[in-house]
Amino acid sequence: MAIQIQSSSTWVKALLTTGTVSGIAIDATDLTQKAVARHGFKEDKAIQSFGESVLGALLLASHCKKGEHINLNIRSSGVVFQAVIDAYPDGSVRGYVVPRESSTPYSIGENTGPWGDGLLSVLRTKDISQERPYIGTVPLVTGKLAKDLTFYWAQSEQVPTALGIVVNVHEGKVHGAHAFMVQALPGASDKDLKWIEDQVFHISNQLEPKQALAHLFQNATFSFLETKNLSFKCHCTLGRVERALALVGEVELNSMIENQNGAEVKCDFCSENYIVGKEKLQELIKNSRRHEP
Repeated sequence: MAIQIQSSSTWVKALLTTGTVSGIAIDATDLTQKAVARHGFKEDKAIQSFGESVLGALLLASHCKKGEHINLNIRSSGVVFQAVIDAYPDGSVRGYVVPRESSTPYSIGENTGPWGDGLLSVLRTKDISQERPYIGTVPLVTGKLAKDLTFYWAQSEQVPTALGIVVNVHEGKVHGAHAFMVQALPGASDKDLKWIEDQVFHISNQLEPKQALAHLFQNATFSFLETKNLSFKCHCTLGRVERALALVGEVELNSMIENQNGAEVKCDFCSENYIVGKEKLQELIKNSRRHEP
């Protein structure tokens, strides 16, 4: 059975009545805290990076069509080595960060944010279609995730965008995880684009999503399109783990039996531990022999 953690977190979408500008606001505080607790992250900086990457992935996924999902992969010289997040248009998300070892110092320039230098990649995949996934990759220009995602939208998607991400962490607890994004849609005028730039200064990242959008669109007529609950959901199962083990080969499986009397596999995305006993590993070996040419 898939791992799923419900939360009180939500995203809310809105649209100007002109149809030329869209907005989304997210409060993922509860979701992020529950995911952090499941992973057991302790360092405030790693928790903040995790929260930022979750919010960034949700912003990206909010524009996916049904049957699509995105994978946000960030390789960084900053406080975490890597962040990997899967997010879906139904508001579900899973992922992890790889903190740097205390013995491995991170590298951040004088005018660079906590992500430092590196690459930001977005893989957009259709769950059923045989079409090739689309991948867009941009460098981390500022080391600040909100600004670098803005750069990604401009370079890879060619969509004028303004967004903000704020995650507040103290002593291992997430006190706030908020984000917003405003985008120009086809037909937007230069006036609309200037309006987007001006409006982002009105928003408070501590507001509930509907309030945040009301502040954002305070000088325009708009309508709310969607309110969606967010969840942390992983698709790992014992069956998938066993199928993966069947691919490692007889030599490796025998080594697991001899040295560990079985196998223990931990899912990176959700930290679920799976125990596969000696008898099951022996069964996997027998099945692989049957299929040998």
